[in-house]
Amino acid sequence: MTKLNTMTERDESLISQLLAIWESSVRATHHFLAPADLAQLAPVVGEGLAKIETLVVYESVAGVPVAFMGVEGDKLEMLFVAPEARGGGVGKRLLTHAAEALGVRYVDVNEQNDQAVGFYRWFGFRTVGRSELDGQGRPYPILHMERAGIAIRPAQPGDASYVSCLHMRLYEKQYGFRGIFEYYVMQGMADFLRDPAGGRLWVALDGDAIVGAIAIVRADHETAQLRWFVIHEEYQGRGLGRRLMDMAMAFVAESGYRCVSLWTVAILGAARHLYERYGFVKREEKPNTEWTGRELTEERWEWTL
Repeated sequence: MTKLNTMTERDESLISQLLAIWESSVRATHHFLAPADLAQLAPVVGEGLAKIETLVVYESVAGVPVAFMGVEGDKLEMLFVAPEARGGGVGKRLLTHAAEALGVRYVDVNEQNDQAVGFYRWFGFRTVGRSELDGQGRPYPILHMERAGIAIRPAQPGDASYVSCLHMRLYEKQYGFRGIFEYYVMQGMADFLRDPAGGRLWVALDGDAIVGAIAIVRADHETAQLRWFVIHEEYQGRGLGRRLMDMAMAFVAESGYRCVSLWTVAILGAARHLYERYGFVKREEKPNTEWTGRELTEERWEWTL
């Protein structure tokens, strides 16, 4: 099984492997660079690999690195795929992880690297600036690109309160939920904030405004729960739900969970349909007379590997 690994330990062996991937990738795509340019860049790249804030390595089924990326803050500083691994969705998986799990919004790319420019544009990045020289002062123009649209990132301190508020306001407006529902949401959120190990909460942002969220909460080493999946009413029907579910289920796979459950209510037809698409099956029903003035049907859905 292929996997993404965030590398905290970076020994000489790993750096050497990644430099080999970088060189083979550059030779296959950066035809405008001369051999002397590669020789000049190699030590710069090696130093960057050792110091970059977040280094993510993509391993093959044999456990061998075939691609990597480096992220600093909200900027993608490097992404390279070995020639033998290209065309299999490796770059897409890395960039998806960068954008939706790490909150990446910016990238610089050589203007003459047509394949990379097209790839980033396909993924929603647009050119917002141009420099005539590259970072080493050579005459290779650089395009400065920014990802447009809704950004998704891991929750930061303070976000959980906004997610709880979004839940309450949406469900009160659309379904007449009472304030006790907010207590239910915040009680579970408080438990998660006290012990988030093995789980993660993500928020979707339009600018600085939180317009959606989803979370995976650990139950034990093999099971987890999908919680707090919510999308602001003005952003429903735009594919944001699928993006959030894709990211959550990718985290489930990377964490090795074999079973994921969730609770929903029967009136949430669009959400139930989405759960079915991702392989969840309804396992249990129970009545709820606490949240609204009428009886609701709560449902427990389950996904198993």
